Amino acid sequence: MRELRMAGWIALVALVTGCGTSSPEAREPGLSAEASGVAPPSSASSPGASASSAPAPTTSAAASAEAKPDTRVHDACVKLCERVASACPKGRGEACLAQCGAYESQAKGCVAETEAALSCQAKSSDSFCDNVASSQCTQAFIRMQRCQRGEATETATASKAGLPADWQKVTDDAWKLSFAMPKGAALDDKAKTRTWRVAAGGASYEVVELARPKSLEGSALVKLVIAHVGIGCQKEMKLTGRVDTDTMTFTRFEARCTNGDAVRGKLRVDATRVVSAMVRGAVPDEHREAFLESIQ
Repeated sequence: MRELRMAGWIALVALVTGCGTSSPEAREPGLSAEASGVAPPSSASSPGASASSAPAPTTSAAASAEAKPDTRVHDACVKLCERVASACPKGRGEACLAQCGAYESQAKGCVAETEAALSCQAKSSDSFCDNVASSQCTQAFIRMQRCQRGEATETATASKAGLPADWQKVTDDAWKLSFAMPKGAALDDKAKTRTWRVAAGGASYEVVELARPKSLEGSALVKLVIAHVGIGCQKEMKLTGRVDTDTMTFTRFEARCTNGDAVRGKLRVDATRVVSAMVRGAVPDEHREAFLESIQ
């Protein structure tokens, strides 16, 4: 169930950013230049042009033709691993470096976001050998993940625009949380657990407190979400974008109901409870993201 820990490689957040406990030999070796997307300069000539007829390039032309690779992600990862090596038990630095190739290979189109997340972790004041992403860098890693899923534009749009029209900021004193919902959101006194609800634009929004499972393994969270969305809405259900910090776990979930309604949500797990933000039905991307991204 690879997708339960963020499709592909995002589980590396726990490995690279927090000095994983595995030995370097147990880690996947760094990827090759080809896999990391940095191709060597081509030596092939253009079709139909002979070596004798082609004009010899000038020094400046040859230099410009051979574009310098973007090493920002590599450099940020190396700096992070240098701190890991200096602050963590022997061997952790080498294990960290072994994962840099994976970060580089996944950074295409998201170089700025990946560099920011790694740089944030390298500068964090949190404990560095707890196998988790720093709480100070949670949003940086979430932005990196969402960029890799092609959602960066939506997030940026929602952020720049602020709250959608006819939305409000809701503050729950019991949870000590604030989040965005359409106007009219109110506590449901008939719900089994503490629940905020509102219907708007043909969709339903809710923020619900769920019982915290003893285990936060992927299978446990899958069972939690299925029980939450209902047996009729488990079609295509998956968890994505998981981030573990020293105090919390965040993960997105997606599903589809038998009536065709799409379900999108986000879990926020701390030491005592799970708070779920969930929207059912068709909603504009900017509304969905303004809602889900407000749960922090």
